[in-house]
Amino acid sequence: MKFEGAFLRSKVGLRIFLLFICCALLPIAALAVLSFSHVMNQLEEQGQRRLHQSSKDMGMAIFERLTFLEDEMKVVASKIGTRSDRMGHIPSREFGEHLKQRFKGLVLVTESGKSMPVFGHIKNRPELNPKEKQHIRSGGTLVASMYDPVHSGRIFMSLGLDPGNPRRGILLGEIEATYLWATGVDHPLPPMTELCILDDSNSVLFSTLEGQVSFPEEVALKMARSALGQFEWVYEKEKYLAHYWSIFLQGEFFTPRWTVVMSESKSNVLAPMANFKRVFPLVILMSLFVVLLLSVIQIRRSMVPLEMLIFCPASSCDKPSMSTSLKASTSANST
Repeated sequence: MKFEGAFLRSKVGLRIFLLFICCALLPIAALAVLSFSHVMNQLEEQGQRRLHQSSKDMGMAIFERLTFLEDEMKVVASKIGTRSDRMGHIPSREFGEHLKQRFKGLVLVTESGKSMPVFGHIKNRPELNPKEKQHIRSGGTLVASMYDPVHSGRIFMSLGLDPGNPRRGILLGEIEATYLWATGVDHPLPPMTELCILDDSNSVLFSTLEGQVSFPEEVALKMARSALGQFEWVYEKEKYLAHYWSIFLQGEFFTPRWTVVMSESKSNVLAPMANFKRVFPLVILMSLFVVLLLSVIQIRRSMVPLEMLIFCPASSCDKPSMSTSLKASTSANST
């Protein structure tokens, strides 16, 4: 019949059709936006929780290694202290290979400033200020860092050879970075994460990222104000999620805090959304198509009888056929 396709050309039919589309389109679009943003936020929160736990674990592990190295140096100091009659000769064979894997070198610094190597070599050893010397003479242990813009920062540990006799000298050791930061084969980092260690002035002591690393000024201020937190930053045009955790060393090792920063690429964090991005738009389009099809069928079934009554004059319409068509349309609507 000619009325079958005419319902969309009428204002009533067109308004009903647009109403169906709006009622279907708005909820589906809102569902799509909310679902997409919710999944993205959930993935970022999970990534930040992983980074938080990793940075905390790494910070505690570094502190434990420093404490263990302090005990190792005290053992060495006690062995050297028993050789009061032969201070000029310190045989390195008395110290195990495990100690040589944790220190690049150990030297004994006398009261006059002369260095006597225990094993290994230490170039450009740091000079101690009066406060640091006083801390060591009082029986404390000092951890100091030396920033190197080309290579990783150098870490030194110092303690008195004999706390009861400060004039006997200071035992100074340069710590092996691979042991302290635990980034070797035996102590791998969590997958897809990057590690940065900063000193109290935000100078990089160690980083798994290649090249020179620097954090934005607002991030540096945030790390200076709080002991832990999270942020986003960009390194070589790649966005990263990061979490930092501070290691307080002042009380134990007379040095300001270090900050552990664990970062993960945002693209890696949101990688599980790759399939979601491909599948979800197809589901939305399929839902819209089904809504359009059902709305057209339902509107046509409802509007065709009305169109027949409106556009067919009483004098020109065949009443028997008109009645038959109306019954057929009514029967179709009821089914």
